[in-house]
Amino acid sequence: MAWIDLRPEETLYLEVAEDYAVVATGAVTAVQVKDTAASGSVTLNSKSVKAAIQSFWNLQRANPAMVVRLRYLTTSSVGTENTQVFPQNLPGLHYWRHAAREHCNVEPLRGLLANLPFSDDLTAFLRDAAEEEIREGLLRRISWDCGTEDSTPLDRSIRDRLAYLGERFHSSPSDSERARYP
Repeated sequence: MAWIDLRPEETLYLEVAEDYAVVATGAVTAVQVKDTAASGSVTLNSKSVKAAIQSFWNLQRANPAMVVRLRYLTTSSVGTENTQVFPQNLPGLHYWRHAAREHCNVEPLRGLLANLPFSDDLTAFLRDAAEEEIREGLLRRISWDCGTEDSTPLDRSIRDRLAYLGERFHSSPSDSERARYP
């Protein structure tokens, strides 16, 4: 899907920054894809989630002139933290989205994240940054897409987009279908 949706001014990189990344002038969106539904739910304390946060931070630090975003796409559902209760009893990954909005309290997330085993510079940022800096520098830059198990709509969308792309190059629908599974 990322390849099909690629714009002329964008470049797709595989296995460089996460599983793949789309780079455009001044911006990079890295995507981590996990098929982990069989492993159970994910929380802010999950090893893969903590690794994704640290990876985002490292990528941002390595590319200070770019706007870096990370999309964490997993088949696992969102679980509830064992060590922290968030307002409205939201799971941590759902509260992340809530706290990214203006005028929402970042402190419950800061409290949990600042005590996780991150690099010294990320820990210092979490401890010392103003709420808006945390929102803009972290919360609004990482999206958690969890519980995406049914690939049928995605498969249908890919098939439709390939047919449309094939038309632009005067290919038949069957040729476009073969491009999907060579």
